[in-house]
Amino acid sequence: MATIFIDVFLAVYFTIIGVHYTATTIGLKHRDGRTRVHYGRFGSRTWIIRWVFNTFRLAILMFMVGRLFDPQLDAIILPLTLPFELYVRSLGALMMLVGFFFISYTHAYMAGQWQSGLSTDDFKLLEHGPYSRCRHPIFSAVMLGMLGFALALPSLFTLVCLIAGVLAVTRQATEEEHLLAKRADYQAYLKRTAKWPLGARVGDNS
Repeated sequence: MATIFIDVFLAVYFTIIGVHYTATTIGLKHRDGRTRVHYGRFGSRTWIIRWVFNTFRLAILMFMVGRLFDPQLDAIILPLTLPFELYVRSLGALMMLVGFFFISYTHAYMAGQWQSGLSTDDFKLLEHGPYSRCRHPIFSAVMLGMLGFALALPSLFTLVCLIAGVLAVTRQATEEEHLLAKRADYQAYLKRTAKWPLGARVGDNS
């Protein structure tokens, strides 16, 4: 019973993620007429990163829903057997919820400043709230959710998703910082705020 609950949770979770981002993007566009989706120049590294990430996310959503109707699909992802599997999967689901909480919290804190990708045209530096803890709170929460997903459905497929996702997110964060580092206010922010939770600041020697 618990296993079925986790499987349903995974399908519902990724459906809600898709609805959440779609609704947020449309709502903000209708509010002030500005698009919040910025992939960068066609063929650029940020453009490739964003499309790889979106492709994985769509594939995961379709698979999580599809496997509810055809459990035999699980053979495709090469499941891994772990000790205390039910507890591990439950922990993974909990981590996904915690990650989504912090994503939603940070979105609410950013309000109309949220965007997918980066455009410096209307960029305003946030230094307080979650952004006083680290420079990329949403990306950090996304990676927590990715780790949770790999635990909630242990398989070679979810392991690949975790690795690809972390690489995409960390690379996107680096690309955005390279662009923002041209600003004096962001240079000062780099020196006093860690990139990731529990990480070192640029000004630290450790």
